Amino acid sequence: MLTQYLFYGIMALSQPESEDTMTSALQTELKQRKAFAGPEDEAMLNIMRTHSVLTGISSALLKEHNLSAPLYNILRILRGAGDRGARVHDIGDRMVAREPDMTRLIDRLEKLKLARRERCKVDRRVIYVHITPAGLDTLTTLDGPVREMHRKLLGHMSATELATISRLMVKAREPHLGEK
Repeated sequence: MLTQYLFYGIMALSQPESEDTMTSALQTELKQRKAFAGPEDEAMLNIMRTHSVLTGISSALLKEHNLSAPLYNILRILRGAGDRGARVHDIGDRMVAREPDMTRLIDRLEKLKLARRERCKVDRRVIYVHITPAGLDTLTTLDGPVREMHRKLLGHMSATELATISRLMVKAREPHLGEK
């Protein structure tokens, strides 16, 4: 299905928009009769719709472990940081999706006993966050199911198609990195 979205998005980019244009897969899925205002509109809505479908499925898996996608993302960042932990600011910079309230998210991880804070001894303004053994256990438990979910969601696509999606997503966001 994601392949169809990308195909129609690419086709829309190469064809002039007119009333005679065939109904796209997204128009059909959204039960929309009117053509999109332009290819950028259709591509953006395709990205948003695909995000909604795929994250809905992944959210259900994470919810079984009392996690949201941002909490899971933070745990993975902390696991990668190792014993030294990570500064709160650095965690925010490394998040897949920007989160405005890192403090609240880290509070939640502490409440779940999956992470702990430690104030820097040299600069008391700096706070480091560390993953706990329970946090590591949670990630270890999720590693296999998350990989399997990714295969379920995208395994019907070839390696070339997946590489094309990744390349196009980088191309779409690259000029806007750093914008809010």
